[in-house]
Amino acid sequence: MFPPNIWAQFSAICNCTTNGCESFHSHLNSSFYSSHPNIYNFIDVLVEIQSETYIKCRSNGIKTKKICEKEAFIRQQMTKLAQKEIEHFPFLPFLQKKQIFGRRLSQPPHGVFWVLLWNTNGIKQNEAEFLNLLQEKQIDLALISETHCKPCTKLFFPGYTVYRTDHPDKTAHAGSAIIISSKIKHHLLPANQTPTIQATNIQLSLNHIPIKIPSVYLPPYPAINSKQLEDFFKSLGQKFLIGGDLNAKHSQWGCISDNSRGKILQKIINNNNYTHIFPNGPTYWPQHLNRHPDILDFFISTLPSYINFSVTNLNDFSSDHTPVLLQLNVAPNLNPMHPSLSQGPIKWNEFAEIMQNTTN
Repeated sequence: MFPPNIWAQFSAICNCTTNGCESFHSHLNSSFYSSHPNIYNFIDVLVEIQSETYIKCRSNGIKTKKICEKEAFIRQQMTKLAQKEIEHFPFLPFLQKKQIFGRRLSQPPHGVFWVLLWNTNGIKQNEAEFLNLLQEKQIDLALISETHCKPCTKLFFPGYTVYRTDHPDKTAHAGSAIIISSKIKHHLLPANQTPTIQATNIQLSLNHIPIKIPSVYLPPYPAINSKQLEDFFKSLGQKFLIGGDLNAKHSQWGCISDNSRGKILQKIINNNNYTHIFPNGPTYWPQHLNRHPDILDFFISTLPSYINFSVTNLNDFSSDHTPVLLQLNVAPNLNPMHPSLSQGPIKWNEFAEIMQNTTN
């Protein structure tokens, strides 16, 4: 459908790619809350996209500042390659910087911390989809529930560190995990691993404030009582950000109805002045006809009130739960960079010439 002469040119022009097609499919896919939307909703979305397309067609030929800067960057690297200032192997990483350059222009370069919350309903079976989500959204920290991992399960995501708390019976159900960028300075805390609660806990600093962050899954059964929940919250100290699927329903975080666990949890939140952070739409999409979509995945926080945040749903993924993306306007402490003897790309031809001239 897209022959190489369209997208494989040695050119700085940004429109000779398949990005437009990929963007259209991504935008269309993100416009729906289910895999089989209502036909009327589908038509409404198509009409809206058609209107946007007409507007773009009328403004065809007008390049934004971002595109002009991106093309100038690529053209500069092409000139260096043509003049043999860099070789082909360093040239490719420079072009990868073009992608980062383009994606970061619309975001503040510092002070943004991206947290992903997702009940994957089995992370191994959704491993490729999850890795793509990590890279596409440039996630700093992922809090995962219902990992369905056994002790022999292996998880690996390049550029990230994985911590897991499986169900204590060592079978493939329940469980939680934390996947955090290897660049972020943190340390692992003791986990909560009981039949009623599986919590993977870490501590890091946001704006130089130590924060404990648990990824929590509370199975529907066995029941958890008020004392067990209170003891768990007390173990976290003064500053924490909890994210997970607690199987707790209450109207205070947007649920249709309350259940007993939700009432217990809401009482604890009220008594301790905790804050809950939840998206506008459902995160749980049941396949049973006698159940309704609801909000089961959310955050409970004691972060300072001056920290701004936004939370959104990410739709149409393989799990029966949709991911929740939390943006915090804070900066984490980073690990120091490893020292390197080389400053930039290695000039192998120059090195070979020097060695040939100075050695017998």
